[in-house]
Amino acid sequence: MDYHKIAPSLLLILALGLASCTDNQAVRLRYEAERLYYQADRQMKEATIAPDRSRPTAMMSAAGAYGLALEFSLSALDSISSTEHPVEQREVRYLAFQSANRLASLFFQARNFDTCVTILSRLLAKASYEGAAHVTTTISLGRALQASDQWDSALTVYQSALQYHFPPVDDSGVVIDVLFKLPLHIFQIVRAVGDSATASARYRETERYYQSLVDLDPNSRAAAAAHTALAHLYHETGEWRRVINQLRRLEENASENAIDIRINIADIYARMPKGIDTAVVLYQSLLANLRPADSSYLPRLRFKIALMKMEKGQYREARDLLIDIRKDFPRFYAGTPLVQFSIARSFELLDRWSRAETEYKYLIEKYRGSEQAMATYLYLGDQYRKLGREDEAQQRYREAEEYYDEMIERGAGTLIEARALAFKADLYRRWNNYQQSAQLLVTLFEKFPESDPGRSSLLKAAAIYRDQLKQPQRADSLVARLRSMLLEPEEGWGT
Repeated sequence: MDYHKIAPSLLLILALGLASCTDNQAVRLRYEAERLYYQADRQMKEATIAPDRSRPTAMMSAAGAYGLALEFSLSALDSISSTEHPVEQREVRYLAFQSANRLASLFFQARNFDTCVTILSRLLAKASYEGAAHVTTTISLGRALQASDQWDSALTVYQSALQYHFPPVDDSGVVIDVLFKLPLHIFQIVRAVGDSATASARYRETERYYQSLVDLDPNSRAAAAAHTALAHLYHETGEWRRVINQLRRLEENASENAIDIRINIADIYARMPKGIDTAVVLYQSLLANLRPADSSYLPRLRFKIALMKMEKGQYREARDLLIDIRKDFPRFYAGTPLVQFSIARSFELLDRWSRAETEYKYLIEKYRGSEQAMATYLYLGDQYRKLGREDEAQQRYREAEEYYDEMIERGAGTLIEARALAFKADLYRRWNNYQQSAQLLVTLFEKFPESDPGRSSLLKAAAIYRDQLKQPQRADSLVARLRSMLLEPEEGWGT
């Protein structure tokens, strides 16, 4: 059933007919709207457990039922006075909201974004919503516009949501997560697609938004979340001092996650050109003050200190620490391939290439399928090439291709396959086989569109089409495709 074909006038006649049977028109309308909605809900539940063969038809039937419930509710709203029957009017308005959002979700999943936009736009035009219902509908509309490659319209909707719901908190002061993360998410999208001028303007708007939350009430939960968002913003742009300033503000009021914040501060110093000594001091201070309950941080902090010693050229001291970690913390070592890579690298930096090569090969075998193992194959080839040993370099590259093909087959459908496709594309780029490299990257995206490797692969493919293959239109279409997919904020930070 196509809900567009349900005539609103006929539904209104039905509504008025129902109303004539009783003195309380509003109650009868609310009852019928509720009946239609729960009937649609029941059909939806049945569709989710239907056999695969009949599920599409069952889903279509459920969509038609939601469409009927939506049209009836919207028509009924015109006949219910908000002053005489505020309860019934509010309940029918909520049923319209539920029906529209369930229906829009079904069309979104079917990638019928234009219909999704039509449903949500009509809901907002016909019914007045506040609070969570308005946030949900508006953000869903923005995402549908974005997914249909109507970025400018999506941005307008997102901006209206941010202005309408400021500050982004509910009645109890709890941060509305989806709304709060939106400014930073918009900046990430603009920056990801390479629009530097727009990204610069968006950066300033994003900074102002979060700073205004701090200025509005420095002691609120929204302000604490804003410090986290600002730290993330400055981290993306490499403004390390400003990241530290925001983290220090969080540290002042931290309780349970104080150690994590202090480690993050030390990590930022480690990134700074002259911050390594400060980072070591901070790591050592944390190590010296660990409580028994925080013992899980012990190998992690020791490893970070070892990495700093590597950066300072203290390779033997670093390796001693790394070997101690391998011996004393086998579980951490087993889950952290970078420890083994660092051991191999320490031998290489002390000009013990034969031993380093043995350790690198051990890494490849022990951590099969890991990012470090896959990267090590290319690294070994690159190092042989730098040494002028081209035959050995090509041999390593051929071994790498075989390894990636094995991982693609064994890890089919998992992130192991995604990593292997990415590294294989990188290998083809080294061979100047740009066409095949770009095709592999697009394949990676199509197989894993919701993953970070999948999304980053599309940008890499666009760069190859633009710079090496001189196909700017193809590059632009890939960038637009990526932008339409970036519907969710990045994970790894939050409120």
